[in-house]
Amino acid sequence: MKLNCSSDVILFDNKSVSMAEQVSLGFPRSMRQYAHNVVMVDGKYYYAKKCSINTLINELVGSYYSSLIGLDVVDYKIGKTKSDISYLYALSEIFYKDDYSYTTVEDSVAGLRPDDTKAFTRGLGSIYVCDTSVLSLFHFQQLIDSVLKMTAIDLKMGQVDRYNYNVILRDDGYEKHLEKVFDFGWSYAVSIDDKKTCYYNPFLVVKRNAISICGLARKYPQIKKTAAILSTTPLYDVLKNIESRFNIKIEDKDIPGYLEMDNAYSKLLRKL
Repeated sequence: MKLNCSSDVILFDNKSVSMAEQVSLGFPRSMRQYAHNVVMVDGKYYYAKKCSINTLINELVGSYYSSLIGLDVVDYKIGKTKSDISYLYALSEIFYKDDYSYTTVEDSVAGLRPDDTKAFTRGLGSIYVCDTSVLSLFHFQQLIDSVLKMTAIDLKMGQVDRYNYNVILRDDGYEKHLEKVFDFGWSYAVSIDDKKTCYYNPFLVVKRNAISICGLARKYPQIKKTAAILSTTPLYDVLKNIESRFNIKIEDKDIPGYLEMDNAYSKLLRKL
């Protein structure tokens, strides 16, 4: 796949902010994995994620879907280093603020459940898997709704990389919120024909088949509205919107492959 980029691409010095400097700046521990490659661009700190063309497009598609359904998401810019313009980077401004505390999901539920009940180890040999035991530990409605929106997007895109280190919780002193979502790079990576594969995030695990995701909808019916929006949003229109917004060109010959996988994932979501 080739991606034709314009002069809108940001050129930056690939000098990472050291971990020691991140500590001195007050970056919380839970955010340091996310911000493992922090660079300075025009006086602001950005996470610079090195991308292949495919993963960059996936990041932009995931960002579009998030905005479409009202899920808080990082605002991506496309970058290249001044020293080597052959590599692409997804740049997102660091969202850490002094007014909040940040944590991972696992740290938030530590001590609330035994290790042997972790969702990703339970029932994976069965046809039906819909384990929401971790999500049920949280009683903040806004957080639950955000997690379900993130889950619907990940199912729509065939995401396989939604682990503890790329899901961050923000605590304002009253309740926990899902921080801006990021990291959609490993999407469109699972064949929908393999109904034994599971989708996992730190809150839940569900098999990618109709009976399992319908089980999720029975527990949390609000996911149906989100799934209906995503499953009826043509990916072709999304890709064209991305081309216009970022002033890039995705080669026409590469689009059918995306559309084929998207049609299959959308069909699964419509089962809800």
